[in-house]
Amino acid sequence: MINSWTGFQPLKEVWLGAPWPAGWEEVIFTDTKDQENLRNITNVTEEQLNTFQRIMEDDGILVRRPCMPGPKEVFDNWQTHKDYFEEIFDKHVVSTGNFEKFKRELGYYFKREDRKKHHVPEMNPRDNFIVYGQTLFVNLSYNRAMAWWGNTLNEYILNGYDVRFINTDHWLGLVPPSIVRLGKKVIIEEAVHETPQIEKCLGPDTFAKALSIQYNTDVHRSGYVDGRHSDGQFAVLRPGTALTSKSRTTIYKDTFPNWNFIQHKPEFDSLTQDELKEIETLRFVNKQIEHWTGNISESFFDVNCLVRDEGHVYVSNTPPKPLGSDYTVIPWKYRWFWDGGLHCITLDIHREGNQENYFAS
Repeated sequence: MINSWTGFQPLKEVWLGAPWPAGWEEVIFTDTKDQENLRNITNVTEEQLNTFQRIMEDDGILVRRPCMPGPKEVFDNWQTHKDYFEEIFDKHVVSTGNFEKFKRELGYYFKREDRKKHHVPEMNPRDNFIVYGQTLFVNLSYNRAMAWWGNTLNEYILNGYDVRFINTDHWLGLVPPSIVRLGKKVIIEEAVHETPQIEKCLGPDTFAKALSIQYNTDVHRSGYVDGRHSDGQFAVLRPGTALTSKSRTTIYKDTFPNWNFIQHKPEFDSLTQDELKEIETLRFVNKQIEHWTGNISESFFDVNCLVRDEGHVYVSNTPPKPLGSDYTVIPWKYRWFWDGGLHCITLDIHREGNQENYFAS
């Protein structure tokens, strides 16, 4: 069964993200240099994700990956993918009898200035799903979720797992990467919605009520401090110990009294000019896929780690000395492109443990 109460109990099953497969670069870009750049990024990314998968599997963890189809597969099996791709590209697709015309038609989407910004590769599954206890909350449309995770979701659904597709109207203001699971306590950092006419975000209310009723969970809600996802500012390594950014430590000391905090400074602040220049070369995507990348100056990948268990953690850089030696450094070169650290690109579906209380009553 799905079972995940915290972010540090022994990890048994995890989802690992993926870029759009080879071939989509020819749909997105018409310039051959841009196509080559994205193809190279995708190839290296896939190699490093495969390495991460092997490391976790060697540690006895079941790893599942998305099933996103390539453009030729979509063309050959258009009826299977029709609903999803007409949703993602916001249009009725006509050229379903000629592959080259089909690609050009889909490619028009990326040249439109009014195109939707939220349809991106499923590199960061944690942005779209929450697991607490035996429940998997899905905030994607059914079409999109099944296009990416069809085989896996079908397996869960057919086996009676509690999979809930959430109405997006009730999801407003709830940001999955800003939810910290700690057994009987769940902490939600609430986002302020950007649309002025929406006076109240429904997401935190809906989620807090669901957890309180189903699992008798104590949900603590706090304001969104600086607009950053909390999983890039705070990571619970074990009961009583957390990894934090220096900018957030004072705030968390109030929420977690008597905890030990290992402080980290942003990787971006210590990059050399050559490293900054290399990262800046990735910004070619501004023409069509700028929304795939985030604000790299505020990203905090060193805190955005995946905890295997209370004694070991996967990190993308050498961590502070107080963390000790029980960690594995995972090669993750293009974190700056995808704007996702190891916590972002994974979703811990199953951890071995129970709903425990880690705080004095």
